[in-house]
Amino acid sequence: DDGRALHYFTLAAQNAQSMFANEEACAHYTRAIEAAGKVSTDAEPIIKLYLGRGELYQTLGDFAGALADYEAALRLAGSMDGGASEFHAWRALTNMGRLWASRDYSRAYDCFSNALELAHQMGDPKVLAESLNWMGNWYNNQEDPLAAVEHHHRALAIFEQTGDQRGQAVTLDLLGITTLLGSDLISSVEYYDRAVKLFRELDDQSHLGSSLTGRGHARGDSFNSLTTVAPVMPVSSQRDFEEAIRIAWETGSLADEAWLAWSMSRMYIVYGRYGQALELIHRGLDIATHIGHREWIVGSRSTLGALYLELLAPERAQRELEAALNLAKELRSQFWIHWVAGALAGVYCLAADWAQAEMLLEPVYSAGTPMDGEAR
Repeated sequence: DDGRALHYFTLAAQNAQSMFANEEACAHYTRAIEAAGKVSTDAEPIIKLYLGRGELYQTLGDFAGALADYEAALRLAGSMDGGASEFHAWRALTNMGRLWASRDYSRAYDCFSNALELAHQMGDPKVLAESLNWMGNWYNNQEDPLAAVEHHHRALAIFEQTGDQRGQAVTLDLLGITTLLGSDLISSVEYYDRAVKLFRELDDQSHLGSSLTGRGHARGDSFNSLTTVAPVMPVSSQRDFEEAIRIAWETGSLADEAWLAWSMSRMYIVYGRYGQALELIHRGLDIATHIGHREWIVGSRSTLGALYLELLAPERAQRELEAALNLAKELRSQFWIHWVAGALAGVYCLAADWAQAEMLLEPVYSAGTPMDGEAR
């Protein structure tokens, strides 16, 4: 009885997903999609199945599988009529934007901007607020913190007006990372404190791990910048990182685990514990390479280069940083291009190759470049 099988496979998938049994949930979603193909059903339940499985593929680091499911959901949404069609198309575009943000920020922008246009047409304030958040996050990665903060504050006002606590928590988390990259560490910690409190109350483990990781950075233990003054905090960032890594293991999020390995390696570099930093960098790089997450590959290789530079091994530092810069350009993230270019210029300066350093910095820095972010 394929109709009943569809119903129970869907329930089984949702149940497994709620318990972070991600591979089992993927298998159930696949069986549900197969059953749906044998019965006469509306497009809407099939779209939900593709979106659900796509999110799991994304968590497991299967880029191709996630993209195929989101594209299938978008095609099916285009075949529907009415408001439900717009909502499902918006959700598919938003998920695709999040997915592309790990590989190509120009593709992510196309998805987020199309989703934002749909959100304005739909007139749903919560949908609009979520789209504003994702556009804000995109601006943040393009080193435009003012535009990012503006989008996030508009979203926060909407979520506060509608009493949406989860939306408020997500927005506070995004404001935390925006002010972190803007080197306003005091504000960043304050935003993350509010987000962590709300995510604990909501028992949202996945988002909680993200906020703990960000707060770990903002508390200053992972900063060795000459121009960023770290706040004095009563609690070490290591406690936040350790709780976040436990959550990443429990939820099976490889992308979060790669981010945490990179984050903790920066902390150990500041502490002067280079052996532990090196081990974590390689662990994060292995995970990021396995799932094809370009952003954390860039992060890991650039931090590895920075570590070699600190250890006065300029040849090894140059090799890692040049590879990271090429990949950052493919990612089309201005933040990473600036961050890696600055580190690589330091390598050339150590070798007294002033002409090469100037040639590298000339396209990305000028007298008018604002000092409004960690990478600038």
